[in-house]
Amino acid sequence: MKIQTISCGGSLSGANDNPNDNDNPNDKDAGGDTGGGGGYIPRIQSFGKMSESVLKRCYELRREDYYDMCIMSNSSDDVSASGNTNNIHDTNPKNGTVPPGGDIQAMMILDRRIDLVTPMITPLTYEGLLDDVLSIQSGILHVKTDIIDPPEEDEDGGDNNINDAESSKSHSSSKASSLSKKKKQLDKNKKKKKDRPLYTLLPLNDQDTLYVEVRDQHVEKFGSFLQEQAKALKESHANFSNKDKDLTEIHMFVKQIPIFTQNLKSLTTHIHLAELIKHTTIQSEFRQRWQIERSIVESESCFDVIEDLIASQYNVWRVLRLLCLHSLTNGGIKTNKLDALKREVVQTYGYEFVFLLQNLESIGLLRKKDTLWDTASSSSFVTMRKHLQLIQADVDPLDPDDVSYVSSGFAPISARIIQTAMKGWSGKEEALKEIPGRGIDVVQKYPPEEYSTALKRTIGAPLGVWAKQFKMNDNRTTDIGDGTNSRKKKPVLLVYFIGGITYAEIAALRFMSKRNSFPFSIICCTTKIINGTSFLQSLA
Repeated sequence: MKIQTISCGGSLSGANDNPNDNDNPNDKDAGGDTGGGGGYIPRIQSFGKMSESVLKRCYELRREDYYDMCIMSNSSDDVSASGNTNNIHDTNPKNGTVPPGGDIQAMMILDRRIDLVTPMITPLTYEGLLDDVLSIQSGILHVKTDIIDPPEEDEDGGDNNINDAESSKSHSSSKASSLSKKKKQLDKNKKKKKDRPLYTLLPLNDQDTLYVEVRDQHVEKFGSFLQEQAKALKESHANFSNKDKDLTEIHMFVKQIPIFTQNLKSLTTHIHLAELIKHTTIQSEFRQRWQIERSIVESESCFDVIEDLIASQYNVWRVLRLLCLHSLTNGGIKTNKLDALKREVVQTYGYEFVFLLQNLESIGLLRKKDTLWDTASSSSFVTMRKHLQLIQADVDPLDPDDVSYVSSGFAPISARIIQTAMKGWSGKEEALKEIPGRGIDVVQKYPPEEYSTALKRTIGAPLGVWAKQFKMNDNRTTDIGDGTNSRKKKPVLLVYFIGGITYAEIAALRFMSKRNSFPFSIICCTTKIINGTSFLQSLA
C-alpha cells in the first residue's frame, strides 16, 4: 500500500467548520482535481464536514477545467478548418456517461473529526510504538546513537585495570609495555566515543526490506520475528563457511557480501530498537495505561485513576489523552467533574495549559455533559461500538484476522467505516447517523455537473459491488507468485485523511489491502501523520 503525505499540518484548530467556504487553502491542496493526469475518479464518498467541503471544491475545479477546455476547443476550430482535424472532445466520453477512470476507480475522503478516538489510543504495532516512544518525523527517526550502536563496554574496565597496574608498579618491562598498549587503546576508545554523534537520523521507508516486513507486526510478534531473522542470517553464513565451494559459488558469495552486510546492519538496528520498545512495554506504567484506555472504551469510569496520575505529575500529554478519550467515549464529562479536572491540570502543570484546554473544548475533544446521571448509554461512541463491532477481544495478535489487532482488540473507527462502505450501510444506519457530518456518495458524470445535482442521484450499489463490476470488465492481470498463474488486478481505492492519520490506521489499511477478501488495493494520502501527543500539541 502506498502512502503520501503533503505535511500541511495536523491541527484541526485552523479547519473551517463551514462546508460552503471554498477559500480554505488546505481543501484545495487536499482535494486537488479528481480528473487530473491519472484520469477521472468515477466514484467518490466522503464522511465529515471538511470532507464534504473538499468534495464540493473538487466538483467546482472540474467544472472550471471543463469550461477552460471548451474555450480551448472553440479557439482551435479555426485551426481544424485549415486542415488540422484534431479536437479536444474526441478523447472525452459521451455526454451523460460515467468517465471510465484511470488508475484509481474510487476515492473515500475522511475528516479526522469522524474518528477522534483512535489517536488517543496507544498503538501496539512496531511502527506505531516507534512513533509513540521515539517520534517519527517525516519518515525519519531521530534516535540516540547509543541505542542502535551501543558503545564498547571496555572503557570502565580499562580504567580499573590501568589504575591497578599503576598502583602495583609492575617490575617487568613486559607488563609496562602491556600497560602502555592498554592506555593507548583506552585513549582511542575515548576519542571514538567523543567523535560519535549524539543522535542518528534513521530513515524508515520501503528501501529497508526488513522494516517493510516488521513495521505492522504486533508487539507480541515482532521480537520473535527478528530473532528468527537473525538465526536465518547466521545459518546462511555458516552453511557457506563450513563447506568447500568451487570458484563459481565463491564468486556468487562475494557478490552477495554487500547485501549481506546491509541486511546485517538493518537487522542489528531493528533488534536494538525492538529491545527498547520491549523494555518500555513490559513496564507496569505502560501496561496500566493500556488497561485504563481499554476500560474507558468499554465505558468504565476512570476518573479516580486519572486524578491519581495528575497528583503524581504523570506526563501531561498522556493525562490529556486519557481525559479526551473519556470525554469522547462517554458523550462528555459532567460539568462539575470536568471543571475540577481542568483546575487540577492547570494547578499541577501550569497556567499555560489554560488555552489548550479551551481549544480542546472548542474542537470537541472535551465536552461538558449536563445530565443527571453519569452514563454513556446515550453516547454516539457506544452506538458505533455496538454496530461497527469496534472491540474484538479475541483477536490473535500473532495471526490476526481483523484490523483490531493494531491495539489488541480495538478497531479504528475509520477502518471500520471503510470496511462497512464495501458492503453497504444496510442494517448499520444507526451507526451512520452518529458519524459527525453527513455521508456523501456520488458518481462523476460527463460533462461535469453541479455538485447539488450529483447529490440528488441515488447510487445504490455499495463500493464492494462497484469493485467487482470493474474487475469483470477489466482485462489487467497480476502475477500471484509462481510465475505461471495470474489473476485480475484489484481496482484502486484512494483513501484521503484530512487532519492527519495515525500509524495504527495505516497498519489497518495495509492489513485490509493485502487480504483477498477486500475488493480494493488501497492508496493512502493524508495531510500529516500524527499520534495522540502530536495531535494535542498542534492544538496548543
